[in-house]
Amino acid sequence: MPASRVRVAFDARMLTTAKVGIGNYIVGLVNAFARGDDYGIDMDVYVQEGGAAAHFAEGGGVRIRRVPRMDNWRRVIHQLLAFKNRFGRNYDVLHFPDYLIPLYPLDSRVIVTLPDASIFRKPQHQSYRKYIPKRVLYPYAAARSETIITYSNASRGELEAFLPGPVCEGKIRVVPLAAPKQFLDRTLVSEDRLSAVRRKYSLDLPFVLFVGTVEPRKNLVGLLEAFRRILSRVPHELVIVGPKGWRCRGIFSLAKSEHLRDRVRFLEYVPDLELPALYRLASFLAYPSFHEGFGLPITEAFAVGTPVLTSKGSSMGEIAGPAALLVDPENSDDLANGLLTLCTDGAMRKRLSVLGTGRVDDFSWERCARETAAIYRGE
Repeated sequence: MPASRVRVAFDARMLTTAKVGIGNYIVGLVNAFARGDDYGIDMDVYVQEGGAAAHFAEGGGVRIRRVPRMDNWRRVIHQLLAFKNRFGRNYDVLHFPDYLIPLYPLDSRVIVTLPDASIFRKPQHQSYRKYIPKRVLYPYAAARSETIITYSNASRGELEAFLPGPVCEGKIRVVPLAAPKQFLDRTLVSEDRLSAVRRKYSLDLPFVLFVGTVEPRKNLVGLLEAFRRILSRVPHELVIVGPKGWRCRGIFSLAKSEHLRDRVRFLEYVPDLELPALYRLASFLAYPSFHEGFGLPITEAFAVGTPVLTSKGSSMGEIAGPAALLVDPENSDDLANGLLTLCTDGAMRKRLSVLGTGRVDDFSWERCARETAAIYRGE
């Protein structure tokens, strides 16, 4: 272990005001460093000016370095081709929490986080705008890095399978994520808070909850079709929370079709401090995504005792373990039967709630920070 403190530059310039996807990882990790133990790390976090910077805490060796705001493409070009003077020789470690790393030589040790291998395993679920740069730059980022961080053993296996052997051999370290801190705040699921959230969103009927971007990869068409098959047998609504994503029109069109239109609701934005109550009010979380690097909503549901239905494949079965009802996302019968089971079997919901709560301690941002700091120190 080095005797001196490790100087780290953390490139968070891709983070926007809307904290979704990889943004949850960036904010959770940085704030764990800022508010937790002293890991022997001095970290400069580079973030665009504006709302994104408000997500971060400072302290514990973490400093927020604001850079001018840029539109998306200018920011990408800047990440790839500029910024050398800022990084230069000032740091021992450069951590890029996504695949965009500079195309020029760097004097520091490079750590890159690659969340999953969906670009190779499920390319049909990627827009060309994302597919082309990822397809080119994922192997490049892997080759240039000293260490690759990913979120699950499933993702590590897929990266090893799809990237050339010499590119990632011996480089990949698994560092799991955790539910955001507000999910551990019991005051956010008090009876008063639950009543307020129920009234605000008019949640008068029992409901099944989905949380995530509205896009094909999340298997929302499959979820909607399976839900339609059980409508006559359950009183539930389906509540979908998350921003609009790529190729979402067909999903919204299906939700507006006969039978579904009166039983499906979209809440595009729910404040972070209201999400724990929304999870707690749900009968269960339905998360039958085709592919995930981790599956953060699973840990969010566990944290507030909400039962989970999720997919057998990808990382989701690994993260959920025995604490969720696992279904085949490609099998409509299996998904419909799973939905019906959890809508009607209160004993199973209670059992899964207890099992999920028991897995909460397996995932924490303190663990994520501790294991990431060890990588920074070269351990």
